[in-house]
Amino acid sequence: MNEYQSLLKEWIDALLNLQIKGTGSPYLDGGIVCPACASVHGRAGDMVYALVYMYSITGEKKYMDAADALFAWTEKNMIIPGGGYRNGAKSNWTGITVFAAIAYGKTLLEHREDLGEERYALWFSVLKRLSHFLDEYFKVSMPNINYAMSYTAELAIMYRLTGDEWYKAEGRRWYEFSREKFSPEGIIFGEGIPMDLISERGCRSIDIGYNVEESLPNLVLYAKLTDDEDALRELIPILRAHLEFMLPDGAWDNSFGSRFIKWTYWGSRTADGCQTAYVLLSDRDEVFGEAAYRNYQLYRHCTVDGLLAGGLMYGDAGEPVCTHHSFCHVKSLAVMAKSGYEHNKTVQLPRESADGTKHWPCLDVTFAARGDWRASVSGYDFLQFGDTYPTGGALTMLWNSKCGPVACATTTVYKMLESGNMQMPLTPPTCGTPRLELKDGNGVYLNINDTKSVITSEDDGNTIRINTKGKMKNGEGNTALDAVYEVEYAFGEDFSVTVNCSSDALFIFPLISRHTEKVEINGSTCTVTGEVKKTLTCDGTVTTAFAEDERGFNPIGGFELLPLEIPVSAGKAQKITLSIK
Repeated sequence: MNEYQSLLKEWIDALLNLQIKGTGSPYLDGGIVCPACASVHGRAGDMVYALVYMYSITGEKKYMDAADALFAWTEKNMIIPGGGYRNGAKSNWTGITVFAAIAYGKTLLEHREDLGEERYALWFSVLKRLSHFLDEYFKVSMPNINYAMSYTAELAIMYRLTGDEWYKAEGRRWYEFSREKFSPEGIIFGEGIPMDLISERGCRSIDIGYNVEESLPNLVLYAKLTDDEDALRELIPILRAHLEFMLPDGAWDNSFGSRFIKWTYWGSRTADGCQTAYVLLSDRDEVFGEAAYRNYQLYRHCTVDGLLAGGLMYGDAGEPVCTHHSFCHVKSLAVMAKSGYEHNKTVQLPRESADGTKHWPCLDVTFAARGDWRASVSGYDFLQFGDTYPTGGALTMLWNSKCGPVACATTTVYKMLESGNMQMPLTPPTCGTPRLELKDGNGVYLNINDTKSVITSEDDGNTIRINTKGKMKNGEGNTALDAVYEVEYAFGEDFSVTVNCSSDALFIFPLISRHTEKVEINGSTCTVTGEVKKTLTCDGTVTTAFAEDERGFNPIGGFELLPLEIPVSAGKAQKITLSIK
C-alpha cells in the first residue's frame, strides 16, 4: 500500500468498527454510529466509493459487504418522496443528494468489474433516480454555490456513464453559471444567502473551506471528465489564488469565512477535501501537489483513534471525534491514493515564502507575513449568522513557524446553527478570538463586534503594523457609553498588540496551549513551556481563570485554549508582547 492508502484504510476500518450490524432492523443495520454526536449521520453513504476502492486493493470482502449495508441503509432511511436524499433523520435538507450521486457515480465509473453486473445495475438505477431528482431540484432551488458547482461534476459523470451529450452540455451550462462567481481576486463567492450580495465593506459571501474542499474539486472533476480544456485553463489561477490561504503546515485559514462555524483546521467539517482539486492538477503546477500532500500530512496529525478529528487537539481535550470528518474525507483521500502522486521534493507554498501585507477586498481580510509570523486580521462583515462572527479588525489567525497556530478565532458565541453538522463539546466552548471586552449593567461589549471599524496597515521594512479603530459594541451592534477602542498589531521578531479603550476594559488573549504544558504567571509575565517557550509580557498584570492543567476548548479550529486576561485602564495604552523561542 502507498502512504495514502494506508491512512485511508485506517479511517475506513475505524468507521466499520462503528457500523451497526445484526439487529435485524433495516432502520439501524448498515448505519454508522457517531461517538461525538450519539447519532447516525445521514451522509455516511457517501463513503461507498472509498469502501469499494478498498475492496479493490485488498480483496477483503468485508469492505464490499459494508458498502452494500450502507447503501441499503441509506435507501431505507434517507430517501424522500421526490427520489432524492435528506441530510439526516431530523433534517429536511435535500441538496446533499448531489454528493451522494457523485459518490455513487464515481464508483460505477471506476469500479464496474468490482461491483459485478447485478450490483452495478442496482446502483445505476438508483443513480438515475438521484440524477432525475437533481435535474428537477436545480430548476427551482439555488442553495449555496458549492451545490451548483458540484452539480457540474454529477452531470459530467452521467455523461461519461451514458454517453448522452445532454449531460455534457448541461454541465457546461452550469460551469458557465459557476464561473460568474469568481471574484476579481480569483476567489469563489456565493457561499451564503443572498449569493450575489456585496456588503457595506465590499465583502462577498466567501468560505475558503467550502471553496477548496467542495466547489473547486467538483469543478476540476467536471473539467477533467468532459475534457473541457478551456475550463481547466480558467481554473488554474483560481486554484492558485485560493492556495494563498493555505498555511505552511497544510492548514486552510478559514478563520473568517461565511461558514466558518464548521471550520476545522484542515478544512471544513462536512466537505470532501482539497485533494481532488489539487492532486488532479499537480501536473499543471508542482505547488498543487505540494498543497495536496501537506494537507494530507495534516490529516495524519489530526487522526485520533483511527478517525479524522476536526483539529490538532481533540485528543488532548478528551473530546470524541465526529465521524462526519472521516466518511466525507475518505473520498478525496481515495482520489489521492489512486492518483499515483509521489512527493519527491518540497516546494514552498505561497504563504510560506510571503513577506509583507496583502489585502483581500472581497473579504476585507489583511494578511501579514514577517519572519516566523503569519497572521490574518479581519473586517469581514458578511454576517450571515449575526453576532457569531469576529470582525472589527479581529486577529483571526496568528501562526508561527516554530510552533504552528498561536491564536485562532472562533465564533464569538458558539451556536449550533447547523445542529446536525456541528459538534457540541463536552464542556462549554471557550471563545478563541483575542478581544477587548467591556461590561456594564446592560451586557458585554467587544471590539470584534464592530462592523464599522477603520483598518489600516503599514510596513517600514522591519515591522508590519495593522491598526484598527472603532467602537465597543454588543452582538446587536449597540455601543457602551460611546466607548471607542484602538488596537494595533505589530509583527517583527516578536508579536505585540497595543490596546487602548476610552473606558476600563479587559483584553483577553486565548493562547493555544495543551493542558500538559507548564504555565508560570508572575505579575506582568506569563510563560508557557512545551515544545517551545511562549512568553507573554504586558505593562500591567496578567491572570487567568484556569488552573495550570486546565484548558478551554472549541470545536472551531479544534484547539485547547488558555485565556489570558490583562486589565486595560481607560485612556491608557496597554502593550502586550509575545515571544516564542
